[in-house]
Amino acid sequence: MSDLSYSDKTILENAFNMHTGYVLNFSDNTFSDFFATFGININDKKYCEEGTSKANRLRTFWNIEDNTTVGKVLVELANKMMADNLSQSSGVKAVWMTTAGKNFFDQQRILIQQVEKIGSKLLDNKNTSKAEYKIQTSTYCNELKIKIRDEIYTHIKRYLDNEDYFHAIEEAYKIVRCKLKEITTKERASEVFNLNAENRKYYQKLFGEDASIDSPKYDFFRGVGYLHLAVQFLRNEKAHMLAHDLDKNLALHYLSLASLSYDLISQNDNPEQKIPVS
Repeated sequence: MSDLSYSDKTILENAFNMHTGYVLNFSDNTFSDFFATFGININDKKYCEEGTSKANRLRTFWNIEDNTTVGKVLVELANKMMADNLSQSSGVKAVWMTTAGKNFFDQQRILIQQVEKIGSKLLDNKNTSKAEYKIQTSTYCNELKIKIRDEIYTHIKRYLDNEDYFHAIEEAYKIVRCKLKEITTKERASEVFNLNAENRKYYQKLFGEDASIDSPKYDFFRGVGYLHLAVQFLRNEKAHMLAHDLDKNLALHYLSLASLSYDLISQNDNPEQKIPVS
């Protein structure tokens, strides 16, 4: 079984247009011929257990084969996409000169790079298991353990289990925004705190008290506002891009930001855990 993550598979599904049941512009014959170059009979019944369409056979292939085999196939599929893209762009110069045409080919180029990256990652990981990776990282002395809010963790656990950090972060930020809306009726931090985090209108609801300007409490509450503004804008950035792989350590930093932001507006739920601010 390959180590493709959920986000890897999402990218590949989109890149190969697999929602149609097809894979790129392959016919049944050319699809078989392509895999034959790797010594693989893609028509074998073991690849047809989830269905006989080209898309289903490819899904089964990457689910049951090892990293090296799947990685080699993905890299070659990326090369095929590049060749098709070059052929298509050279044959439609009038379309290429339009903004829409350029955007299409630019997007195709990004997808090709993502497919190649995923294939290369599998080839690089051909001799490294997930268990070994955990052993290696556990030797670092500058690691810290933090507890993510249960409300967030239970919602994103399925993404973390699949190493789909992109969607784990996106969903964690949604939870934070939902909590903000639950308390204030508004989910956008810019509406609750304003863009300079100076709005005190919702302090009573969020923190159980108001704070005078220039007081330590006001500075603290304003800092919480900036955290939520960061969540808003970081989520907006991810909502407008294709899903892609994220470094695990970077993802944990993003998730800790979500957990902290949630925690600091939820302390009225449990006054005993409230952070004292003089």
